[in-house]
Amino acid sequence: MKIKGKRKMHRSIWQILWITLVISISSAGVSVAAWHDGTQIMGTVTTGSIKPLFTNVYVVDQSPNDSSCTVFPEIKTDDKTMTLTVNNAHPGYQAQLRYEITNKGSVPVRYVPEESADYESGIVKVVNQFPKYPEDVVLEGGGSAEGTLTLIIDATPEEDAYNLQIQMPMYFEQAIPRVAAKGGV
Repeated sequence: MKIKGKRKMHRSIWQILWITLVISISSAGVSVAAWHDGTQIMGTVTTGSIKPLFTNVYVVDQSPNDSSCTVFPEIKTDDKTMTLTVNNAHPGYQAQLRYEITNKGSVPVRYVPEESADYESGIVKVVNQFPKYPEDVVLEGGGSAEGTLTLIIDATPEEDAYNLQIQMPMYFEQAIPRVAAKGGV
């Protein structure tokens, strides 16, 4: 008879443990269901084209005010290339130009600043100043932003003609909005 009592006690402990386990798992399932019911994850997918293009360029200031030295800015037909032609260049000449970039695409874009946005050689220096905080500028479809180029002639030998092509890459990426998740119990 002593053996029967120990078995009953042993069996009742396992029954209590199993019942406790079932109740614990059930309450966890109810909690997860309540949390999941209050959580919303929202996303936006945008498809279209990314097309930032030069739309305007003009001279703002020249120094010294020497009418013999002039700069002619031009936007090429692809609207992705800007050329600056300087006639009668001489050391010390500076010109400040303002340009406009417009997003002709349908997807919002953000300018990605590069370390090589400026150009410098022994003859000429070009400083590119897009908006002060370019990472904050998002160009929606049809939106535009202005930047400034400063052209400085350092040294040029006299009686020579120079054809100088400068590549200053400007990179844009899709502007991805920050995602917010709402939730609660």
